[in-house]
Amino acid sequence: MIFISGNVRSGKSTFAELLAKQSAGNARLHYIATSRMNDDEMERRIRVHQRSREQDQVDWITWEQPINIHSIVDRISKEDAVLLDCLTLLAANELFKREHLNEIEVYEHILATIRKVVTGCKTLIIVSNEVFREGVPKEEGTFRYMRLLGKLHQQLVREADQAYLVKHGIVLQKK
Repeated sequence: MIFISGNVRSGKSTFAELLAKQSAGNARLHYIATSRMNDDEMERRIRVHQRSREQDQVDWITWEQPINIHSIVDRISKEDAVLLDCLTLLAANELFKREHLNEIEVYEHILATIRKVVTGCKTLIIVSNEVFREGVPKEEGTFRYMRLLGKLHQQLVREADQAYLVKHGIVLQKK
């Protein structure tokens, strides 16, 4: 497992796609996209990512999966490379879709799913965002999300074979 984080538009996805292609060799490449087209800005960002993958001339198997990643795990083989982009949106989608669950239950669900993907593929690359540099939020939902994402980041970096931070297009290996 490889974990990549950084600020928005720092070059994380470009770096992650490069690593996925290098890791895959002749195997299949899966792209698990977790974003939703909620507004014009998000739609533009999604289209940019899609065009970038199309220009690669690589046959990505793309899964539009904002929630329930566990539902596609059986379609991935041990030889495949998988790129999950991004954990930040997956955590938000899962937490706020399942409002009756607390962040601990969502944490356990996401972690179990990621572990299942890791054991079922050659390489899993996870992209996530560095958020909440402004301190502790006052709104309860945002605070729950912050706790969830922080716990996920810490645990996944512990379990990862490699961890990177991307800032301004510069890749820093942290582990």
